[in-house]
Amino acid sequence: MCCAYCYYLNLHKGHKVIPITDEETIKKENLDINNSTKELEENTQKITNLKDKIENEIKEIDKLYEKVEKEIGK
Repeated sequence: MCCAYCYYLNLHKGHKVIPITDEETIKKENLDINNSTKELEENTQKITNLKDKIENEIKEIDKLYEKVEKEIGK
C-alpha cells in the first residue's frame, strides 16, 4: 500500500512503499485494507461534495453575470 504519486511518479520522497503482498510488514505497520477502503470512500465523498459546491458557485456566478449584463444593457 502506498501513495500512487510515490509509486508511479516517484514523488513525495520519504514515503514508505509496501508491496500489497508483503503481509508481514502490513501486519507490523498495523495496516488494514478495510480501513484503507473506508478512508478512500470518505475522501471520495468529500471530493464529490466539494465538486458539487464548486459547480453551484459557478451557477450562481453565471446568474449574477447575466443579471448585471441585462442591467448594463438597459
